[in-house]
This record gives sequence, C-alpha cells and structure tokens, in this order.
Amino acid sequence: MNGSKPAVYDTDGDERRFFVIVIPVHEVFLLGESNQDKQKSNQGIIEDHLRKALLLVYKKDYKKQILKRMMDILIYCDTAKTKVEILEYIGLTKQTKKFKEYIEPIVEIGFLKRTLPENPTSRNQKYITTTEGNKLIINE
Repeated sequence: MNGSKPAVYDTDGDERRFFVIVIPVHEVFLLGESNQDKQKSNQGIIEDHLRKALLLVYKKDYKKQILKRMMDILIYCDTAKTKVEILEYIGLTKQTKKFKEYIEPIVEIGFLKRTLPENPTSRNQKYITTTEGNKLIINE
C-alpha cells in the first residue's frame, strides 16, 4: 500500500486461456528526477502549511514525524478509506488514541472529511481527502 492505484485483473472467464494484470505506476515515479527533487523540497512547504493550520485550531505544535504521517494520510485517502485502513497504512494500531492523534485533527481543519458526516461514529464511516487537502498536497 504505497498510494498507487489498485491493480486491475482481467481474464477470459471460464475458458481460462489467459489473464492480464495491469499494475499502475505511482504518479511520483512518472515525474522526472528534477521534478522528484522539487517535490521533496515542496514537502517542507507542505509540512509548514499543515503545521500552521493545526496550530491555529489546536494551539499545539506537531512533531515532524506526525506531520509526515498526516501528509501520507492525505495522499492515501484519494479514495475513501476506513480508519483501520488508514492507521494500518501508516503503520499504527487501530487504537482510538491513534485515531484522535492522527486522523481527527486533519478532519477538524478541513483537509480530510467523513463520508457519513451526519453519523461520525458509524462503523461504515470512511475518510477522503478534501479539495483543500488536495491543494495542500500539490502545493497550490
């Protein structure tokens, strides 16, 4: 789970003569080396924007490792994901404490949103990056 689009599988059905697997390449690998370097330097700018937004709402300065994981969450949630999927993706257990530390703050500042906002504790709840979150990622 590196943020790439999922693989696509195709077959001829019951005849079982062939199968095709299309494995999409992550967008970062499609960039030239200079663009990759530019993206790495932009990462510091993105962290600063995220840090400032969190500071305004929570009056708390977040550590670099937490900000990095939050950015990873925003990138990963280009399609709706459950909190368990998100926490597993960033290498954490599905504890409520971890949810409150990593996911809830970026929901509160508007970079991530619930798919079921009227029922925040639903077991079917998923999270997806907002337009503002996407702007932050691509540094507009």
